[in-house]
Amino acid sequence: MAVDLQLLRSFFSSYQRSAVHDSPLRPSAVLVPFLLHPDGLHLIFTKRTESVEHHKGQISFPGGAVDSGDADRIATALRETEEEIGIARASVEVLGMYDDFSIPSGFCITPVAGFLSEMPRLKIHKAEVDEVFTIPVQFFLEPGSERSEMRELNGISFPVYFYGFGKHCIWGATAAILRGLLRSLQDFSQKR
Repeated sequence: MAVDLQLLRSFFSSYQRSAVHDSPLRPSAVLVPFLLHPDGLHLIFTKRTESVEHHKGQISFPGGAVDSGDADRIATALRETEEEIGIARASVEVLGMYDDFSIPSGFCITPVAGFLSEMPRLKIHKAEVDEVFTIPVQFFLEPGSERSEMRELNGISFPVYFYGFGKHCIWGATAAILRGLLRSLQDFSQKR
């Protein structure tokens, strides 16, 4: 399967996402930024600094907790992306929202898929973001690109997924969001 803008637009135009309501977890949103690149779509990732409050040093999508002034989860994802790495809201084509993810650190994350036709000039918030990089979407679709480990929390066992790309290890919520979205896209593509 090849993931392109047409597939993404078609998928999100009809996707019925799974939303978490009335959760005691802190609501948050991330932007899953698909970037047009000469060799196909890439995803933009950030590496968090060691000084942030949550998820120190981890690879993530840009995003964060909902503020009272945010109109919705899309506004949260776009605001946080602009604050963290300087991508203006106007340069992102919002494609849609994916399933909410509840994570052990106390957040309920809404992934917002967005498309950028080119990499804008970045303005990195150095206190929060250590690095910004891209990975081809195709890499995540290759057999053997992921591995998993069983973990236990409060007596409940669950798989944790990992993707290694160069010096970067993507795991936890970011890997789970990515894996779920790509599998949903594969299912959708096969049914077309």
